[in-house]
Amino acid sequence: MCKLFNIINKKAEDYGSQYTAFGVFGAINYPIFYFICKYLVPEEYNSFFLRSIATLLSVVLFLHKYWPKVLKPYLPCYWYLVLFYCLPFFFTFMFFQNHGSSVWAFCLFPMCIFLMLLVDWVSGIIILLLGTTIGLLSSYFYLGEVQLVLDTEYYTLIFNYLSVIFICFFFVRDHQIFENKKIQTMKSIASGIAHELRTPLLAIRAGAIGSKKIIQTKEVLDSVSKKELLNVIATIEFEAYSANTLINMLLTKIKHSEEMILPREMCSASEIIEASLSRYPFNSQEQKSVVTYVGRQDFLFHGNAILMTHVIFNLLKNALYYLGAAGKGLIEIKSHQSETFNLISFKDTGMGISKKDLPFVFDKFFSKTHNGSGLGLWFCKMVVESYRGSIICHSIENEFTEFLIKLPSIDSYKSLLVRVKA
Repeated sequence: MCKLFNIINKKAEDYGSQYTAFGVFGAINYPIFYFICKYLVPEEYNSFFLRSIATLLSVVLFLHKYWPKVLKPYLPCYWYLVLFYCLPFFFTFMFFQNHGSSVWAFCLFPMCIFLMLLVDWVSGIIILLLGTTIGLLSSYFYLGEVQLVLDTEYYTLIFNYLSVIFICFFFVRDHQIFENKKIQTMKSIASGIAHELRTPLLAIRAGAIGSKKIIQTKEVLDSVSKKELLNVIATIEFEAYSANTLINMLLTKIKHSEEMILPREMCSASEIIEASLSRYPFNSQEQKSVVTYVGRQDFLFHGNAILMTHVIFNLLKNALYYLGAAGKGLIEIKSHQSETFNLISFKDTGMGISKKDLPFVFDKFFSKTHNGSGLGLWFCKMVVESYRGSIICHSIENEFTEFLIKLPSIDSYKSLLVRVKA
């Protein structure tokens, strides 16, 4: 019961609930139509009692803001109860009590559409099925039988009614899936921004603490202390610029721009890798010791140093996570130059990646790490490909994982740009 209560609360919260609007609708609609059906368009069965219950339920829903705090957690459940009674149950019961009159037959269609607009498609189907079934059974036990008049084509009615249900909830389901993807995208982008900003913010914090210590321990700053302080301030300035660059890049991609509008420059692979290792916030010296940069063959490529640094950060973070999960392993980084292309190899001997997961590691939102956003490797691929390069992954489960970043040489990059412009 507690689990069902939590599910209802979550669905009502995710989809949104028109408590006030439906409360006003019910409080006005049900009493007015009682008098219309009694005096203006008389019908065989018109229940003041049933309409009073619907009106009362709607009024209580309208006043939900004034409920005691102890009752407010139950508001989503009450919302579903009001919809159940006021829509499928009430309309179905009245339809059969009036022997399937044409007026009530065609009232079933807007009722179905109205319900579709108010709840998610799963909840809507459940409420509709329960309300219709209980309404039919209640009418049967009340009358002792179910009699339908002959002036309605019931086969056509049933077919059209089922078609309306199918069409309405099919399109609602499709729309809700699309909306959920948009929400998931926004959450993941927010998570990605938070993740990417963590490293520069840690560096900024460390710089602020270092500056404070220098100022507190030196009554008069000598030339050495001034130099240290200037270096710390320069680090803070650089990290702040780095954080701002990442935000601009992510916002650019949110707007679906084909190219990242960021400054390009000649970058040194060795300098970026060494700077990344020196800036990365390792948890301990022991964690830092598992990383080695061997085969330091430097090369130049046309790109953005800040973004490439964060590519290294992402690969390093993932490798350290899986080394920790496996309780073993080392990380080895290499750089290699050739006449046609340049290569950065990033290999760890931790858990490895399973065959079934390997094809999806660069997909957006795909993640196997705890609290992962699924944007890290997607970010790496996006950055590397913006430099006309490529990144691939080789892995054997329980043995190793290796990422190979292939970047065009300077001459090859210029040739590519000429061909693209042509």
